Amino acid sequence: MVSVVILNYNGKEFVGDCIDSVLKSSYSFFEIVVVDNGSFDDSYSFLKKRYKKEKKVKLFRLEKNKYFTGGFNFGVKKAKGKKIVFLSNDIVVEKDFLKEMVKFVGDKKKILVQPKILSYREKNKIDNVGGRYFLSVGGGRGSGKRDRGQYDQNSRVDFAASAVFMMDRDFFWELGGYDEWFRYYYEDVDLNLKAKRMGGESWYCFKARVYHKGSLTVKKYADSTSLWFCVRKNMVWTVINNFFGVELFCRLLALYLMLFLIVIRDLFFGRFEMVGKTIMSQVSVWRKLKKDQPWIRSHL
Repeated sequence: MVSVVILNYNGKEFVGDCIDSVLKSSYSFFEIVVVDNGSFDDSYSFLKKRYKKEKKVKLFRLEKNKYFTGGFNFGVKKAKGKKIVFLSNDIVVEKDFLKEMVKFVGDKKKILVQPKILSYREKNKIDNVGGRYFLSVGGGRGSGKRDRGQYDQNSRVDFAASAVFMMDRDFFWELGGYDEWFRYYYEDVDLNLKAKRMGGESWYCFKARVYHKGSLTVKKYADSTSLWFCVRKNMVWTVINNFFGVELFCRLLALYLMLFLIVIRDLFFGRFEMVGKTIMSQVSVWRKLKKDQPWIRSHL
C-alpha cells in the first residue's frame, strides 16, 4: 500500500482540491494521511466534516505548528504504507500520478522519485523537473520554462524536490527522517544527500504529472526575512552535515564568500534587517555546531 501524506497549515482554501485529486487516482491501493499542522483558519473542522465518510482519508491534528519537517515526520509515523508520497497541500495530481510513480519505483528500496511538476495556472509552464545542487546551492531544474517535451525522459537528478516525491518508509527512517532543525528549505537536499551516502538514488519520472499552485502557505504566512534566515542557515548546515575533509572545507569557504558578498550588497542598499538575519543565521549554525561538536569532529 502507498500512503500519501499531506501536510496542511491554514490551507482551507486549497487543501480540498489536493485531497480530491488523489481520491480520483486510477491506482486504488492507497491511503491519505492528512496532518493539520496547528492551523488557525478552521481547516481541521472543514476537513473533518468534508471527509468524515471517506475511508481512505485519515485526519490527524497537531496542536502546535511543527513546521514542514516536523509535520511530515509525524505524518509518516501515522502512515501504514510501505511507500510514502510526500505531498504539499497546494498541489493537484493527475489521475495516473500514483500509478506511474508506483510503476517506476517497483520494489526498489533506496530510491527517491519526484514527478514532473507543472504550474497550476499555466499548465504548459514547468515548476520543477528535478532538483539541481550546484556549488552548494539548491534549485529547480527547468523552473519557469515552457514544457515542450524537452524533459520527457526519466533521469537521475541531484535531489527529489520536497513539494512531492515518493520513497520507501523504512529507508526514510534509516536516514533519520527529516532533520527537524531545518524547519523548511533545504530539508530535501539534506535528505537526498544522506540517501546517496547510503547507496540511494534520486530520480525524476516524467510520466507522473502534478500541478503546483505555488508555495501558497509559505508566501502567505512567512515573511521574506524569516525565509532567508532559514535558507542561509540550512544551506550551510547541509554542507556541514553531508561533506567531509577537503571538500567540506572548500564548500564552506565558497558559501561564506557568497554570504559575505550578500551582506555587502544588503548594506549598500540599506537592507539592515536582512544583514541581521544573515548574521543570526550563522550564529544559529555555529551554536548547533558547538552543541553537536563530538559528532561534527568525526566529519572533519
